[in-house]
Amino acid sequence: MRRLFALLSALLLTSFVPKEKEYYFLSVTTTNHANSAVWGSTIYQVRDGHIIVTKSIAPEAQDLLLLFKPIRPVAVKKLQKINIYGLDTVYVNKCTPSKKGRDFMISLEEAKTDKDIRLHDYYNPRIAQLIAELNNNVPGKLKIKYTPADFKQDCN
Repeated sequence: MRRLFALLSALLLTSFVPKEKEYYFLSVTTTNHANSAVWGSTIYQVRDGHIIVTKSIAPEAQDLLLLFKPIRPVAVKKLQKINIYGLDTVYVNKCTPSKKGRDFMISLEEAKTDKDIRLHDYYNPRIAQLIAELNNNVPGKLKIKYTPADFKQDCN
């Protein structure tokens, strides 16, 4: 009986110990070179259980907060399942001049690893999936317009 009581007590005590939160930070920065002087960059961040969208217009100016809202843990799990660690760090569309088109800078940090990827007018299916999941958590006017799959990108 004492063993049973000790076992039940141990189970109850361990079930109430809070689990350590998993560290997850995702940042997607978009810049449209055609409009960057006027519109700047838009930064999307997932961190600390929130999704945050800011607009950066000038380096010396304070960013404008566009969205700050909780993000459901299931949405974060969907983002975490998209493995971008095997991707290259730079993707450049050879058909688009460097000072035209859209740039995407993606930074991902988790407990023991991190990854930075820069894309210039370049389509990648895993990045498209990541951005689609991110877009599921922001209102229509803030959705990221990502490079379409049929966009020409291999000019030699």
